[in-house]
Amino acid sequence: MIGLAGSFHCGGMCGPLALAVPTAGGNHPRTAGLLYQLGRITTYSVIGLVLGGLGFSVSAAGWQQGLSIALGVVMLAAVLTPALVPTPKLGDYYATLNKLKLAMRQQLKRRNLLAGYTVGLLNGFLPCGLVYLALAGAMATYHPLEGAAYMAAFGLGTLPLMIGLTTLGPLLTPALRARFRAAVPYVVGVMGVVLILRGLDLGIPYLSPVLPETVQAEVEVCH
Repeated sequence: MIGLAGSFHCGGMCGPLALAVPTAGGNHPRTAGLLYQLGRITTYSVIGLVLGGLGFSVSAAGWQQGLSIALGVVMLAAVLTPALVPTPKLGDYYATLNKLKLAMRQQLKRRNLLAGYTVGLLNGFLPCGLVYLALAGAMATYHPLEGAAYMAAFGLGTLPLMIGLTTLGPLLTPALRARFRAAVPYVVGVMGVVLILRGLDLGIPYLSPVLPETVQAEVEVCH
């Protein structure tokens, strides 16, 4: 849902690049475009794998409830009071970002299918607030494979619009784009509330289930 609602943001930020990849694909523009999307989702999934593993470590340390509530609060703060969310000091990251963009331009000049996939891989590392929010959810899965699957689902959610940029352009009116953009804060806000409820450990099936660390603690007390 986050990927689908935020796909117009993706189209605005990465749309020109997505349109350039099929052009650079030579005689296989559609295949090059699909490989670009696959590369982007691959990077998202790998990062989700890492953060899901980090979330697993946090859960094993007994901090699962605190992490879930903290991530939920950050999401709500980003929606309700974005000015209060500090902007990270990137420092030399901008130099690295310029190198990343240069590498992408060089790949686009190669005009082959592998270049399309490589550009997608590199694109996944570009800074994006929407991706960061999705990664917070991936970390809250507390499992590497589930974190990877979560980010793959996020990437797949952006596909309909990203692929449709070349064929549905006339249908993507400003009013329609505005509606999707307006839905993003609500989707992120609901996700933040769900994470907070999960951390509160209320014993509500699916919404706020008893967390494994709590069950383990109860077993130890019974012994």
